Amino acid sequence: MLGVPFATTPDTAMAAWDEVNGDEPPPAPLGGASGDQFVPHEDGYPITLKDGISSRLRFRKDPSEPTGFQAEWRVANRSFPIPEGFTLGPAVARVTTYFHEPHMTLEFDDEARAFHLSYQGGLNVQSQVSREKGDTQTAARLGAAPWHIGVLAALLLVYEIFCGVHGNEALEGRSLKVTKDHLQRAFLLLKLAGCLASRNVHRLKDIALGDLASDPDAVTPTAQELLGSVSAPWARENFASFPATQPPPQDDNGASDHDAPNAPNVADSLVAAPATPTVENPPLALLTSKDVRALDYGYGHDGSSVQGNLHAPRLTDRFNVRHTLLMGTPKMDAREACSRLRSAKNEGKKALPRDKWMIVIKAASDQCSVIRLQENDGGSVSLALKPPPSDADARIRYHNDLMQLCGLSLRELTDAMAKAQKAACENKRKRKKEDEDEEAEDEK
Repeated sequence: MLGVPFATTPDTAMAAWDEVNGDEPPPAPLGGASGDQFVPHEDGYPITLKDGISSRLRFRKDPSEPTGFQAEWRVANRSFPIPEGFTLGPAVARVTTYFHEPHMTLEFDDEARAFHLSYQGGLNVQSQVSREKGDTQTAARLGAAPWHIGVLAALLLVYEIFCGVHGNEALEGRSLKVTKDHLQRAFLLLKLAGCLASRNVHRLKDIALGDLASDPDAVTPTAQELLGSVSAPWARENFASFPATQPPPQDDNGASDHDAPNAPNVADSLVAAPATPTVENPPLALLTSKDVRALDYGYGHDGSSVQGNLHAPRLTDRFNVRHTLLMGTPKMDAREACSRLRSAKNEGKKALPRDKWMIVIKAASDQCSVIRLQENDGGSVSLALKPPPSDADARIRYHNDLMQLCGLSLRELTDAMAKAQKAACENKRKRKKEDEDEEAEDEK
């Protein structure tokens, strides 16, 4: 999660230290005493995280852990002083004063109302297309998107009041309305959700406050400084752009204004959506359950199941792959996996047939290189899992492959692997003790 692949065992951390620093030993503990509970000592290795913040890494000795150690981090200090003239008090007072009456509403102006109607039409069309393809999860998100855009646009106006963008006359008259510009910025902000990238975050200020963000007369310098420190990641493309139905307007000199299109014609069902921000070398996005197919979406054509008739309603293609991987071993035997995948008690608790399991795993391996169906000596069959990589970007791609395959995160997989390893060690210990007891009994 922190992008530091060597934070697994003291040996890997020491190897990483030697690779960078050669024969130079880690710095001595600040307090002088090394202690015997930590490796290399209580203060740990000085490291720099991917965002440039300094931290410390140490390993606490813990017999309950599979490796015998628990990695611990020093929480980095990311606090910063609030600029003078931009404390929370005046900002909160502006909002509470403007909305001092109960049940006050923020309305769209005429142009924004027409613009929002076009969003509803376009997004509802996309929602219906996704529903017809069997992707009910995407269809639900697109269906709710117009509501999200409207609410977020109103919140952007509240945010402007909070930041002191509008003058006293507009605040006292309480005449502010949601505009087309608020809707366009809300559409772009929806594209920021769900990504863990930390680069290009200063673009948030330009989207949240629009042209006002770069206008020195509209926002105080201290407000600009604070807004510039806000962190928000870029997100994956969630909404497709609609084709423009008319050319962009031109000014008296014939110049086109692509950044501020005219209000759309309400009669048009599709209009030009705001252009997607261009990002140079965009960082990898970490997928979540909201970004991938539901477990009932099969590996067959248009989401149909490759099993034909399901052995049980819950034993869908992706469910079977997910719970096979949760066995947590490098190779998952078909017999053991099928034994775990059983129908409900009232349906006889019958194990999943081996041929159905093999069909599912074969279809899944054709779509994802992380797993493959393997035939073993003696005729047995198993699922072979590609080990998780150590490189940070490679781990993100590995995680995304798992999520798209069956909605399983890398964290869930590694937890299952650690649990399986711990259980194997415990079984080995028990067998050893039984053998020793049996030998002692034979000696008697």
